[in-house]
Amino acid sequence: MAGPRTVLLLDGFDVSMEPLARRLRALELHTLCVATAPEAVAQLEPGTVDAVVLPADLPSREAAVLIPELRARAGPAWLGLLAAGPEPRGEARDALREAGIGLALWEPFDAAFLRYQLNRALASRAGRAPRCALRVPCSIPARARAGEAGREKPGRLYTLSERGLFFETARAVAPGRSVALELRIAGQTVAAEGRVTLANLAGERHNPKLPVGIGVRFTRISPPGLHAIRHAVAAVAAGLDV
Repeated sequence: MAGPRTVLLLDGFDVSMEPLARRLRALELHTLCVATAPEAVAQLEPGTVDAVVLPADLPSREAAVLIPELRARAGPAWLGLLAAGPEPRGEARDALREAGIGLALWEPFDAAFLRYQLNRALASRAGRAPRCALRVPCSIPARARAGEAGREKPGRLYTLSERGLFFETARAVAPGRSVALELRIAGQTVAAEGRVTLANLAGERHNPKLPVGIGVRFTRISPPGLHAIRHAVAAVAAGLDV
């Protein structure tokens, strides 16, 4: 069994990454925190680090030198790069993008957003960039009911797309079952029907990359409901990438 993935975090100007590192350790990731760019480069050997979190206030000149050094030290494996901190504007954000940082962790962000972005950053060790985000992290309240006489299951969404969602709940529903859903999106209730395609259970069959819950593919949804979902997905997607 593969060991925990390793994330390297570089402190920002007068800002420690240790609070973020604690959140990553809660996701069963191994973390390394360093204070300077030379320390970050020294920590990297091929296969030792899977993703790097850099401060959003990283000066553009430093980023232009540091990121090629990090990639060279990482070898042929894919190295996911994220920028974390307050969202920069204008030229500062352009400089991060031009330096090669692809994924964003703009403050504030919740646990679902953090897990989703780290999963994207850690998507591959084989030299491929993570795929475009067809789904987005979406921590909104929802309810699910399996069958006409099924008990209503309250929970929250982990991801959402126009084709389906992942619903966080400790009350599992078997794959193949039909479910009725109610989602609260932008102050309105969206009703949908779907079929369970995945059940992530606690215990031996648990996938640590996902919360406990169910994946659902929509089978019926009204045009206004679909419009609301598309609008919500587009709003979140705008903040996923640098």
